[in-house]
Amino acid sequence: MSMLSCRVLCLLAIVLCCVGVTHAASIPGQAGRVEEAQEKAKEVLKQKEECLNAGEAARKAAHEAQLFVDTTKKNLKTIAADSKEVEKTKNKGNELSENAMKAGGEAEKVAEQTTKSMAGPKDLVDILRSLGEYDLATSVEKKI
Repeated sequence: MSMLSCRVLCLLAIVLCCVGVTHAASIPGQAGRVEEAQEKAKEVLKQKEECLNAGEAARKAAHEAQLFVDTTKKNLKTIAADSKEVEKTKNKGNELSENAMKAGGEAEKVAEQTTKSMAGPKDLVDILRSLGEYDLATSVEKKI
């Protein structure tokens, strides 16, 4: 192949690539969907963080309650001998139990909210894939 025909083919390839890129970039509503995907991704990350924090709080409350139970079992004879100590231990046990129940309830509530909010991003991933935005769809899906 001569040098001239190579140059012509290269020039033609460049022109066709530019036309293809211009055409791809001018899809109406595309920018809005990309921004929507980015906002949803941020929202999902925020909810994920809230869910992790609520779960950690519930775990800590349950651990404190279990530690109290273990300590109380170990010192049961000593505690039972003193009525004031029995009342004090009972009150502390009730308080720890309430804290664990509240933390568990909050974790359940946050998990439910997070699960409900997942429908939007999953629909968005499907929309992005249907538009051929596979990289962005995969990126959003990884953050879900």
